[in-house]
Amino acid sequence: MTKNTLIKMGCLITTLFVFVACSGQQQNSESPEALGRVADSLYQSGDHETSSRLYQQILEMDPNNEKAKKKLGKTLRHSKDPNEVIQYYREQLRKTPESIDLTEELAKAYITANNGVEALKLYRKLDQQKPNDPWIINGLGVSCDLLQKHDDAIKYYDRALSLAAGNRRILSNKGLSLALSGKTKEAITLLLPLADSPQASANVRHNLAVAYALDGQKDKAKAYFAPDISAKDAEANLKNYVN
Repeated sequence: MTKNTLIKMGCLITTLFVFVACSGQQQNSESPEALGRVADSLYQSGDHETSSRLYQQILEMDPNNEKAKKKLGKTLRHSKDPNEVIQYYREQLRKTPESIDLTEELAKAYITANNGVEALKLYRKLDQQKPNDPWIINGLGVSCDLLQKHDDAIKYYDRALSLAAGNRRILSNKGLSLALSGKTKEAITLLLPLADSPQASANVRHNLAVAYALDGQKDKAKAYFAPDISAKDAEANLKNYVN
């Protein structure tokens, strides 16, 4: 029996367990918590469809469960049109307008939909509510990048890094922003050690590839696109950045 077969069998057993748990209709006070643990596990394994159904069931049992509301939105982001996710969070915020968590998730949904204008509005509001949260400040930077306000974005990333020094994700975002603002050499200097480290993510490699492409170094750009996308997709990406 191959490793892949064993993994598939394990997923099948887990899914069967979930549906047995769901069909048991146990009404004790711990049911939402128990289902939540299973839903969280399935979400982490990548089964967003089943975890979404479980979070919906939790909300049927406990309509005011803020944790389930937030996590349901996260699962929807993986499987739904961004505009549907935006609508979901807008509806939830109409019920609980004071929720900072739901506001932040709505801002992320706007980022996914490439709507920098609305994302920036929400992140500015969040920044007033949680002024020292590096991820909210990072969101301000991403929003500005979507609006091609790269100099503003870089300032936000620097502010976020003052609170989360050395964070690779924020550094990667700053590197891309530098490249898009025309500071390609500075971007490459920042991103290269991140992309060459064992902990490098596809996002970091992609951002370095973009920096090389904007700097006119096509071969190096291809080399950093290569581990994560096909040669055809890499060529298509290059056309967006190489003059």
